[in-house]
Amino acid sequence: MAADLNTIDAAQKVWVGGLGGATTEDLLVHFSMLGNPIGCQVLRPGLGCVAYATPDEAAIAVSAFNGSQIAGSTIQTDSWSAKQHTVTKGKGMNAGKGAMGKGGMNAGMGGYSHDQLLSSLLTIMGAQGFNMGQQMGGQGKGGSQWGGKGGGQWGGSAKWADTSWQAPAGPPAQVYWVTVPPTSALVLNGLPTTGPAVIYEKGKELFECATLILREIVGDLTTQVQLLHDPDWEQFPEIGPVLKQATGEEECFGVAYCPQRGVWGIGVASGWKNRESACRLALSIALAKQDAAVASAISARYPQFGKVLQKSNTAKAAPALEDDMETVPPIRFITLQGESKITTLGLPAQAPSVEHQGKHMKKYFDNADAILRDLMALDVAFEDDPEWTSLPEVGQALQAAGADDNCYCVASCASQACWGTGIGAGWKARESSAKLALALAIAQQTGRLHELTQKYPEFHEMCANAGLVAGPAKRRKVGGW
Repeated sequence: MAADLNTIDAAQKVWVGGLGGATTEDLLVHFSMLGNPIGCQVLRPGLGCVAYATPDEAAIAVSAFNGSQIAGSTIQTDSWSAKQHTVTKGKGMNAGKGAMGKGGMNAGMGGYSHDQLLSSLLTIMGAQGFNMGQQMGGQGKGGSQWGGKGGGQWGGSAKWADTSWQAPAGPPAQVYWVTVPPTSALVLNGLPTTGPAVIYEKGKELFECATLILREIVGDLTTQVQLLHDPDWEQFPEIGPVLKQATGEEECFGVAYCPQRGVWGIGVASGWKNRESACRLALSIALAKQDAAVASAISARYPQFGKVLQKSNTAKAAPALEDDMETVPPIRFITLQGESKITTLGLPAQAPSVEHQGKHMKKYFDNADAILRDLMALDVAFEDDPEWTSLPEVGQALQAAGADDNCYCVASCASQACWGTGIGAGWKARESSAKLALALAIAQQTGRLHELTQKYPEFHEMCANAGLVAGPAKRRKVGGW
């Protein structure tokens, strides 16, 4: 919760140490078991601050949560004002026997009696909500929730110098505005053609608050929000190329949408957990853009979110993927010039090349192995040459045929005296496209191209698009749920 903790009185704030790898969201969920924090932030690894509406609530939280666990780490709590002064030598902050250890809950509370403390707890939490012992476990001596002797966690002489909280440094999260074609599954289900895409950035506190922000806007996430992961570009193949144009990379993404409010957002990250955070932040941006009152309220509570909103007003729009954009893998025929290792093996100088341009083309390559089996190509060999070092003449031939400088792989079949070249960024893409190029070469040489294109529709689409078989090409439009 990225509220401005600097504006909150120190008496209302709780110092939290020993957080380990806990996030702001972990911290907020934990401390929300006792009242409603008005501010919460992991300030740096291991250290956090939680603020309450009154000093009494903060004092109770100091005692109640000291020694509890968050994300597997045992935390220490103290009043924020106490940490603004030098800690004198002694047995520690709780004078030997911890506030939650032997001696009862009121030890170290500075004058709070057990009855006063219990009364305050019940007031804050409600009589029916007083079940922290069941939620957090562990009944110690004296009635404490975590029990155990000790509590002098910081004994000795120390000085706490950094007592002020500052907003996390660095630019806001990267936002792109993406436009999908009318044939997109999103549009066909009544959603707009344009929405935000957010690139996950490690270490940005705003991503840790994404779930909280979205929940504040829509309420129940399970009924209001749908989130679909599509790391392989299978459910929304139209989105992948747009993101690639914007970022220069083939990104794994997910889509979050809110049907009731008619908006969607894209989250980009390699891992599913980070992808969900980015999706929720993107959807929050879309919802805030839709409602100025929501934008104002959320920005007041989460200043970093306000900065992202402001930045997104001038965010670069990702190039739209046109509705009739061709997504069929291109086929080129190349001719080797001069001497080559390939021709010295008795293979021809001419061969087809097939380019794999991304995950949105995956379906075209799924049948490559099956086609080769039909052609009885059982002795296929591969030579991957991403740096143009072992077969530079192939790279030169590709350039002459109009292909961009790219990595390639050569697949050959000695028994059929054919070869083909696959182009792609990754080795798997290159190998798949090389298989398909080899299959095309063998099919042409054996006179079986028409037969195989009738059997494999995607293969027909590719060959028709290149003018190799009769009949119109079935242009594949992006989209599909």
